[in-house]
Amino acid sequence: MTETILIVGSDNAFGRAVAEHFSASTIIRLDEQLHNITFLKQQVEQLKQAHDTIDYVFFCHREKATSQWTTTEENVERAFAYNYVSRHIISYGLGDRITKAVVSIHRRAKDETVYVRDLELKDSYQKSKANTHIRRLMDLWAVHFHEKHGVLTIGFDPGTVKERASFFTALFAKPAAVAFEPLWPLLEEEPSIVLVNGSERIDTTDRTYHPGKAYEVFMETSRKLVVAQHTQNVMQAKATTTVAKPIEAEVAETEEVTELNLTIEATKAADVHKTPIVEANETANWKQQAFRQRKKRMQQSFAQRKPFANRSKFTQRKKLLK
Repeated sequence: MTETILIVGSDNAFGRAVAEHFSASTIIRLDEQLHNITFLKQQVEQLKQAHDTIDYVFFCHREKATSQWTTTEENVERAFAYNYVSRHIISYGLGDRITKAVVSIHRRAKDETVYVRDLELKDSYQKSKANTHIRRLMDLWAVHFHEKHGVLTIGFDPGTVKERASFFTALFAKPAAVAFEPLWPLLEEEPSIVLVNGSERIDTTDRTYHPGKAYEVFMETSRKLVVAQHTQNVMQAKATTTVAKPIEAEVAETEEVTELNLTIEATKAADVHKTPIVEANETANWKQQAFRQRKKRMQQSFAQRKPFANRSKFTQRKKLLK
């Protein structure tokens, strides 16, 4: 019996490396609208109807945060939704139907502060800070998912691969197929939480990956998703609701709009028919008025000055002796 593999983000170097390794298996690809919460929930329901079990789920998609705060149509920060929320929705949505392992390809985070009450960093957004915070959230997501469902959960950082390397890092980067070689033996392990940085295994018993902190992030994310769904429902309701107006009201509204348009056109015509001489006179009058006001302010400021304020002490003493 062939294995069923779900690859989220199969159109990049990471996803292609996974697809090549499991070429003999049944592969499901999910690549579009990974920042759209409503779309992802629909896809999860379709997967649950089509498949009783899914052996492996690979999250290979990754997108860096932008320099400015950018939100989706559902009013969620885009990089936060694309990288973290998508993993949350798909993994917990499929839940117990995942039989063997969940693997997330993302960079490791250090012991950065987790802003549980501001997961999107709305109050202190910076590009570099957002990138590291999202990595931290994905690590804690992996910890909690294993605690909740008991399935093997792996966070794997392959480092820089040649297919995604810049000009400066391409010399030291490995091909994706080579970088993923340490991952395949991990899939044979017993159900646990595994975080790997290249070939180095990270100690998940450290307080950085405390299950209590992971649970807090899970609950706050769930709350945010409920709020986002409610906002989306309200917006759709407003867009689809239409109030029928009486014919008299529509006629009156049409007459008001017509009268307003005529007034605007008349004003424009009056402005157009102004002669250059009239415009020149108006400009001259405005300049003269501004000059008089400026002159008056200067006279008032001179009158308020103290006597001998700008003279030297010798000149003041000489003036007093006279």
